[in-house]
Amino acid sequence: MSSRNLTVAVSEEVFARIRERARQAKRSMEAEVADVIEDAFGGQVPPDIGAVVAAIGSLDVPALREAAGSRLSKRESARLAALHRKRQKDGLTRAEDAERRDLMRRYEKAMVVRATALAELRQRGVDLSEFVTP
Repeated sequence: MSSRNLTVAVSEEVFARIRERARQAKRSMEAEVADVIEDAFGGQVPPDIGAVVAAIGSLDVPALREAAGSRLSKRESARLAALHRKRQKDGLTRAEDAERRDLMRRYEKAMVVRATALAELRQRGVDLSEFVTP
């Protein structure tokens, strides 16, 4: 991915918050700002997630139940948690950060699919108690 430079003036308060956030993450301020901007514009639904969500309504109840159980594997969840801890403690290499972003994208996709499937099941009047942990 290519990148472009951008110079932005911010208040002293925002500057201090970015500096502190970068310090805690053991990253440069530039890397921290780039992440904040990417996260802000990442709110758009990626095409692959949009396609899955659009197809949810056409699924039958058994397929919806399966989709409602969508999540990362235990191994992937543990790896993502480890990467988050390492990011806060020591910082991540570029490869580790790319892996973290990929796992986060897959996690977010699973959560959107899960929520959409649960909403569809509820709309169809299906009892959702099996998906609620006591």
